Amino acid sequence: MSLFIESIRVEHGEVPHIDFHQARIQRTWQSCGLAHEPLQLEKLLPAALPDERHKWRLVYSEEGLVSQTLEPYVFRLIDSLKIVYCDNIDYACKFADRSILERLYAQRGAAQDILIVKNGLLTDTSIANIALSNGDIWYTPRTPLLKGTKREELLYYGFLEEADLTVEDLRRFAYIRLLNAMVDFEEWSFPTSNILFR
Repeated sequence: MSLFIESIRVEHGEVPHIDFHQARIQRTWQSCGLAHEPLQLEKLLPAALPDERHKWRLVYSEEGLVSQTLEPYVFRLIDSLKIVYCDNIDYACKFADRSILERLYAQRGAAQDILIVKNGLLTDTSIANIALSNGDIWYTPRTPLLKGTKREELLYYGFLEEADLTVEDLRRFAYIRLLNAMVDFEEWSFPTSNILFR
């Protein structure tokens, strides 16, 4: 039985963009062929929502909710990435089993995270989608490992454009940002010169 996770930001007594998380749960049910009705996040909301940023983490299976926690979010500094290659990785659903991501993350060397290349195309880091820019338009890979909720939100509102991006394309861009539901768009931002190719 597969387990899935959903990590949701809670802040200022609210759950911003809960509809994007609900949509991803719905996609998981459809793409993974789960039998029962999808979780309904509105019905699972904690009774008291904190003001400070928290992570509401749900673990679920095709039979329903397995567990949920609500804990203060600890910001992790990331300002460098190491390119790693893996053509057989499949993380289209947000699986609780992250063992393949952990094996790739172990290759990061002196960098703080990895940037995974699959079939010649840039995808994601171990915990985030990416966006690249020279200052105007922000581009995100057309084929990420996982369609993150922050990425989906920014695409919906027109802040991102999808493109097929290769390692060679990194040299065309000055900046990279990491996209994750738990952080703001500007919080993980650094120059592409901080990406290690070896």
